[in-house]
Amino acid sequence: MRPLNRTSHHRGLHRMRGFSFTMRKAHPTDVNQFMTLIALADPDHPDPYGEAREFVLTRHGAPLEGEGLLALVAVDETGKLVGALLAGIPKWVFTHVGIPTQFEIPLSRRVANVHGVAVHPEYRYKGVGRSLIRQAEEEFKAAGWRVMTLEHPAHLDDYYARLGYTNHNAIVVNLPSSLISVRIDDTRVSARSLHPRARLASVFGIPGPVINGLLPGTDMPENAWFDGRRLRS
Repeated sequence: MRPLNRTSHHRGLHRMRGFSFTMRKAHPTDVNQFMTLIALADPDHPDPYGEAREFVLTRHGAPLEGEGLLALVAVDETGKLVGALLAGIPKWVFTHVGIPTQFEIPLSRRVANVHGVAVHPEYRYKGVGRSLIRQAEEEFKAAGWRVMTLEHPAHLDDYYARLGYTNHNAIVVNLPSSLISVRIDDTRVSARSLHPRARLASVFGIPGPVINGLLPGTDMPENAWFDGRRLRS
């Protein structure tokens, strides 16, 4: 996704240089347009977000707390879908070998991920992508999630930094039993706190932000440092 310009907001209506749009959850009638749009977020994959189709068709109204999945659309004044976002639980929560099984479910209710966000080519640079990301953050924050993550290419570092995201090749998560590093292929892994208890801290000895405060017993002292094996203070 390309960097977009700032919008102004008023009661759900977003305006930018004569263009206005609203945002809402995707409806079943949106499914074909939604799938076409969201595929733009990963054009090299034949069906990058195939699991979203059934969700939009059959479970679009499910509470976020139950599904852990969110499909949003941006709609212009004519009713045309101009942007799409899919967010949910990051896959690494359940696949990372360093996460003990007993922490998988608690983490899945604390860490969310923007799987993909895309804007119709004719409507880029109008604040649509930024607004969709902000709306997703608000939805997950209200439902109790503490951190939003996403992956992006390095050339978008400045854009996501302006949205409050870290930009590193990996993030580190402090668990009650250990530290784990999360790296996704050759993309940047970025994070933004949604809750005061979840902090992204710089720790001497670790080349990236350390997310702490997600689970009980994972708050770190300000003077924490890493000796190559464990945190010390």
